[in-house]
Amino acid sequence: MALILNDCIFYHYVDREFIKVLGVSIVLFIVAYVAVYLASARFSPGSAGTIDYSARVSYSSGVFTVDENMIFHLYEVEHLVYRNWDAPASLNNSLSMPHIRVLSVDCPSGTVPYFASPDQYYYFVNGQWLPEEQAVQYIPRYTAIKYVHMASKAEVGCVSSYGVLPPGAYSMHVRFQIYPTLHCDNEYCHANIALAGSHHFPYASVRVALFGKGIRDTIQRPPSWYLWLFGLYSSVRLEYETLLDPVSGYSFIQHVSGVRAKFLASKFSYSYLLYYIVGFFALLLLLFVPFYVFYYWWRHGREKEYPDVPDCLTNVPNPERKPWVVNGVFAGHPGKFDKNALVATIMDLERRGLIRFEKGSGETAIVLPKQLDFANLDGYERAVVDFLRRYSVNGVFSPKSFKKIVSDASESEYRSLSMFWKELTGNSNLASDVAGRFITSGPRMFITTLYVLGGLLFFWIYLAGPAAAFFFALAFLTDATILRALPKDLLGHWKDDYGKEYLQWQAFKCFLSDLALIKKYSEDFRSMWKDWLIYGAALGVADKVLKALKELNVPELVDYSDVYFGVYLGFESIAQAYTVKAAEISAAHAASGGGFGGGGGFGGGGGGAR
Repeated sequence: MALILNDCIFYHYVDREFIKVLGVSIVLFIVAYVAVYLASARFSPGSAGTIDYSARVSYSSGVFTVDENMIFHLYEVEHLVYRNWDAPASLNNSLSMPHIRVLSVDCPSGTVPYFASPDQYYYFVNGQWLPEEQAVQYIPRYTAIKYVHMASKAEVGCVSSYGVLPPGAYSMHVRFQIYPTLHCDNEYCHANIALAGSHHFPYASVRVALFGKGIRDTIQRPPSWYLWLFGLYSSVRLEYETLLDPVSGYSFIQHVSGVRAKFLASKFSYSYLLYYIVGFFALLLLLFVPFYVFYYWWRHGREKEYPDVPDCLTNVPNPERKPWVVNGVFAGHPGKFDKNALVATIMDLERRGLIRFEKGSGETAIVLPKQLDFANLDGYERAVVDFLRRYSVNGVFSPKSFKKIVSDASESEYRSLSMFWKELTGNSNLASDVAGRFITSGPRMFITTLYVLGGLLFFWIYLAGPAAAFFFALAFLTDATILRALPKDLLGHWKDDYGKEYLQWQAFKCFLSDLALIKKYSEDFRSMWKDWLIYGAALGVADKVLKALKELNVPELVDYSDVYFGVYLGFESIAQAYTVKAAEISAAHAASGGGFGGGGGFGGGGGGAR
């Protein structure tokens, strides 16, 4: 009869499950958040700064008037901040080609507005634009003019009057007009303008309002949701393709046919949908993962409650259960077993009279019979016996001698020794297969789907996808790996009533872990100590039971305690020898190493500093 004891505290199993699954969901949500952050322009390693960008773009009769504000966040010392264009620019309408007309430039205090054209440099002083040769007498002598001369295209900016701009935030307001080429037929016109080209500072935030009489439809690349989440990478263009009413009296018109059809073909093009829509759904799926995991546990993974299971009990819950199965399924997380499976099995074989222990000088040896009936042994027990025989001398396995074999082994010999040891103390395939008889495997199909999605996203990046998708792909693979590494009993579900047996084994482990309770039931201990020790070894608390054997000081059990303690210590020392040898080989390898570790929009350009 199992005894209910209140001396041990056994936390409510379902409550602990809820906290763990909630924690996993939070971790998965953090993975999604980090992926979005790394995919955004806010995370720009190697960049000298970022820009917060906002603009109001009004349209009238073929001309786009842009009122933009750029807040430069400089991480390093610079000399000026600028905004340039990939198109020709002027301070008036003197150009006879599609161009940019600069209307005004407002700069922070301590800087001087400038305009750089291919053949001249202008500075805004005394309320007017003056050529450099006239302006130099009005601007401070320390103004970093030489950095203005580095402009390689049409550019406006704010150059420091003191020579340098320390790290910090600087606001520049630019007002200009875009005179693009209009493609028109008898019903519609089309214009494609670019507010940023493919070379600029990363835009951490982007807000643009486009309005005006005559605009029928607009295609924004990248779309608003993309800009809101990720900003604008330094190599990504910001473009607006517009369908307009017909325009008369505009200077830069090209007559084409089927303007509206071509515009719609561009709006619903396969490449456009693939580039952005796939990314949008990938983001939604990534954010969906933590919620699905919690839902799956709530729907399929929650365990029954067993109020009749005591906190601690003294009887072995299921004496028919093999010790190595208890270790691999009920000792901790199902599907994992360790060296205690081997130790408990050897003790169980001795209890069943199939082998015997012999106390020698400083150790307990294991004596194997010449003939052993394998009919009563399962596959794991046969593997244990084969291991003992392989490394025995005249039918006697000496833990001390085997430890020396491991310590003196060459690297190739160690690999062979390690293979046998891992088969008995860490065979994940065997443990997983055995655990599968008692517990479901959890959302295996969902985990496989995450791996597939991650692989498909990497393939998409290779074909044409945005670089930001790399972090989404990595996040999917990370989520799948996290879920795959979770214990089976967290998202899986105990079959039949094995959940109750699991709690009983934990209650038995609770009892064996408390020396005071073992002493309290010392009379039971005299008759049940061998069962307690074997299953205590399987549950990882053999040292507590052996300590009780010694402290109870029962005369008829003293010799037994020394023998079994010798077996336990012998295999502990073997495990340590494996660990030390692995570290030696790893260190040797480390010592032998060496060395140190859309397009086409009119305007373009963007903000930067130098």
